[in-house]
Amino acid sequence: MKSKRLQKNNNTSLKSILLISFICIAIIPVIFISVVMYMKSSQIINQNASKYVTQILQQTNQEIDSKLKQFAEDSIPVLTNNEIQESLNPQNIQAADYSTREDLRKVLTGFIIDNSNITSASIYLNDGSLLVTTENKPNELQLSPDKIDQLDQYKGKVIWSYANSNPSSLQKNLVVGRRAIKNVLGPSTEPIGYLSFTISENLIFDLIAELEMGQTGSTFILDQTGTILTSQLRGSIGTKLDEKIFENVSDRYQENTDSVIEKIGSTDYFIAFDQSEETGWSVVGLVPADEITEGLWEVQKILLIIVIVWVILTIFLSSKITKSVTDPLMELITTMKTVEKGDFSVRVNLKQNREIQSISNSFNRMIYKINELIKQVYEREMKEKQAELKALQAQINPHFLYNTLDTLYWMLYVKGEEKIGGLIVSLSSMLRYSIGNESSLVLLKQEVDNMQNYINLQSARTGDSIDFEFHMEERLEHAKVLKLMLQPIVENAVHHGLEERDGKGRIVISIREEQGNLILIVEDNGIGIAKTQIESFQKEQQINGGIGLHNVDERIKLTFGSAYGINIESRLGEGTKVTIRLPLYFQNKNL
Repeated sequence: MKSKRLQKNNNTSLKSILLISFICIAIIPVIFISVVMYMKSSQIINQNASKYVTQILQQTNQEIDSKLKQFAEDSIPVLTNNEIQESLNPQNIQAADYSTREDLRKVLTGFIIDNSNITSASIYLNDGSLLVTTENKPNELQLSPDKIDQLDQYKGKVIWSYANSNPSSLQKNLVVGRRAIKNVLGPSTEPIGYLSFTISENLIFDLIAELEMGQTGSTFILDQTGTILTSQLRGSIGTKLDEKIFENVSDRYQENTDSVIEKIGSTDYFIAFDQSEETGWSVVGLVPADEITEGLWEVQKILLIIVIVWVILTIFLSSKITKSVTDPLMELITTMKTVEKGDFSVRVNLKQNREIQSISNSFNRMIYKINELIKQVYEREMKEKQAELKALQAQINPHFLYNTLDTLYWMLYVKGEEKIGGLIVSLSSMLRYSIGNESSLVLLKQEVDNMQNYINLQSARTGDSIDFEFHMEERLEHAKVLKLMLQPIVENAVHHGLEERDGKGRIVISIREEQGNLILIVEDNGIGIAKTQIESFQKEQQINGGIGLHNVDERIKLTFGSAYGINIESRLGEGTKVTIRLPLYFQNKNL
């Protein structure tokens, strides 16, 4: 597994590694800094927007508190009015007849006249039932127990909330203020009734009408229950704010946070708020988040342009730097491949910098020394091989001579002279061919004739026990081949393949052209060669304990190169096939 991973990594070019490294080193910090700057800018803009909007809302809340406090102070004379105190006193409550109620209504009417912004007023008994009102058709005839408990807990402070629209009123939206009427006549100061008065919502709206919350934002005021008392969006007055948003705003306020981001519909909104300790109302500013960060997009565009320009510049410079490093190396690699193919005349001349030039000079010196060494080794080996070839040509197989002479002897004894003469001629030709002074390269016809002489002698010795077949295109007779190459292969087939075989033997010699090469095949049906012996030939160049095949194979490789030589295929009991591969060229180039 590890070797595969290493091999995969090795396939990556140095140019790619350098280019990617330069780009990463240059771009990643810029992108990181840009992201940090963008996030920091966004944080600063949100903080400044929150601070600005909150200050406006706080100022608005103070103005609202100031105005509502005035209404609370203006209602004090009503709370302490003797007629109201006596009428609500538990001792006189049963005596509140029509005339008494009319007197109380006159007090409330005077209160409304003195405070033109008050639209109606009502007095409730301490059980919550309506005692007197200035309205013809009052909305509330009874205060709920919850409202009574809340008023008692506020201990005389005004509680402001949204009042449902009264069809009989000229004002469509009203805000109601309620407070407890304490007993000032004694003996206790417990609440003896409740005062309720309404004001127009427009009085509160005027304080927020001119506030600007972005281009499409709005401002509204919530009471303690989340009901919208007034709003720049007039249609939302009297409705409830979304419960989750209201709870989130309330929770954030408890955590001393004055802004929050909430999704309303499909749009994110920036919500800033400030709650009045006097009234419990919350002044809320609602702005689409995109409008708050509108200036941030300009910052983002500038950062994006900077990053793009930097990326292009980085790629350009990285490519130039990488090219200056890898181009000399690629030139050196190309030259090395040329040397690998056997051309030692090439040289490199790299002058990009001192280090590259030093490599170039060292490489040239190395090629020169290798070339000199090759020449020396080649000359020495050629001399050695010529000596070996001469020695090999002088070798004559004693065993073969003994058998041949023995055959001649018996033939002279038994048969006539003509056939004996033919054998003597064949033997004489072979001896003359093997010890002759011809070049190591001969015509294929000469090599075939020598092989035929050997076959004649072997046929005389073995009789009809071995059949020889020979196939060759006539034009190949003029091909140049190695001397004493074919006969040792046939001899090896006779002695090691067929002599130990029972039955009739057969040797087929085929010579043909194949893809520009000369292919010589000697195939027999002898006893075959064991696989281990073939492996031994491939490793140690020996088979059947002899060196005949090895000598032929080595001479071929020395003469024509390692791409040529002998290949052996064999099966025990079935036979052996020896293939000789040589380059095909003719003595006459026109053939």
